[in-house]
Amino acid sequence: MNAILFDNSVGWAQYKLLGGWKNLLATSIGYLVIGILVIYAMVKGLREPAQTVLTGMIFFFLVIQVIALLLYGTMRVGGAVRADVTAKLLESHRLMPTPPITAVLGYLFGSAAQALSFYLVTFVLGAVCVAGSGTRLQPWVFSNLVLLLFAVFVWMMVMFFSFRSGGAALGFVIGMAFMVTSSGAPLALLPAINVLLSPMIGSTIFDMRTGMALDVGYLIAAIVQVLLILIYLVASGRRYSRDDTLSFDAGLGLLLLAVWTAVSVLAIRRHSEFSWRPRGSIPWRYEEIAVVGSISSVLLLAILPVSSALRAAALPPRKRIANRGWHIPPWLTVIAALAVASLTILCVQPLLRQRYAELRTVIVATAFLVSARFMLGVAHRFKFGPRKFMIAWLFLTWLLPLVAETIRSATIADEDESRHMSQIGMISPPGELYQIWTRNPWVHTDDFTGLAVQCLIAVGAASLYYSTQPRSTRATS
Repeated sequence: MNAILFDNSVGWAQYKLLGGWKNLLATSIGYLVIGILVIYAMVKGLREPAQTVLTGMIFFFLVIQVIALLLYGTMRVGGAVRADVTAKLLESHRLMPTPPITAVLGYLFGSAAQALSFYLVTFVLGAVCVAGSGTRLQPWVFSNLVLLLFAVFVWMMVMFFSFRSGGAALGFVIGMAFMVTSSGAPLALLPAINVLLSPMIGSTIFDMRTGMALDVGYLIAAIVQVLLILIYLVASGRRYSRDDTLSFDAGLGLLLLAVWTAVSVLAIRRHSEFSWRPRGSIPWRYEEIAVVGSISSVLLLAILPVSSALRAAALPPRKRIANRGWHIPPWLTVIAALAVASLTILCVQPLLRQRYAELRTVIVATAFLVSARFMLGVAHRFKFGPRKFMIAWLFLTWLLPLVAETIRSATIADEDESRHMSQIGMISPPGELYQIWTRNPWVHTDDFTGLAVQCLIAVGAASLYYSTQPRSTRATS
């Protein structure tokens, strides 16, 4: 920590903006005194037994930890980066001899130094309450460690997006609020999120009665969080070093895709170890949604390495050398992304897979990635803006067929007929995936008209790409 805060020019600057050691020490001691007085007043002022009061104070201090780390700390990290970007200080920081990753760590821990000091004081106050209540200290220590690692993971994600966007920290807060108020609906659609939300695994870190143990679920979540922290640390370092650099090269994008694919598979196959609901397997009707949502999310993330490979290939040789990373040729990236994305088939146990489910899923992934590769190539060629162009493409090929299917079902008078999904909805990759993996007889069929249309769309995208290729390029290729 000394190397990050004091031997790091960026970390030192953020630390001094907080008032230096005098301010941190004064606020920490003041908070410690107030905390002790509150504990004393609660024990002496309430008529409940001291042990009961102290047990309730444990939960109170854990909530304070969440506020200090996830709210205050996150806003500080995001605000520190945005302040330097807005004030054009980032350009002067780049002229310093501080390595990019070291500078990123300076932002990460320097701006959050006060939040970490509050965390340490609160940990001491909570430990006092634990000792006075007669409960074991292990659950309190373990809960705080799980929360701290999750907070660092959140800080890293927020900091990465804060280099380009000013709403990253606020978006996280809104997302967490949505998670709390949605009764776990996003987790039913995308169980991999629950692996990342390690404080909510099992009985959650807020349940001190049952106690927490270092089980497999928490270990896997910690490993995944550390891997993602390292991936985004490298990407943040690249984004810090230059504005026009590729934060995610094809190799780093494939690594992120592999991690997310593994997490998606584990989250479904070992759902009981990560679910924050009552332990036990989720019903199959929810698992169908989870499988479709997980495979769809992997396909969407697979766009990242493909897009990075195309961007690197379009760069002039000098700029390509300046962009550090493992630049894989576009077609090799598509094949690698397809191989990784196809592993999401492992979400479903072999005995529960429908006939030809694996082959049809691979065809869906192939058609989608091939069409994405060519459409992104068209966007780069005509400088349309690949991100906006791909969003429009996803709206046309993913959402529009499902909207048309919904309208068709709503206009049919026959109730039995309205339950059947037509092949219109199967033109969308998620619609076809739902037909493949569901056991609902009203939906699952052996018809492949929608899948055939997806393949035709991929062929059309390839035709558009090659028909718009400049003649000079055709002559040399």
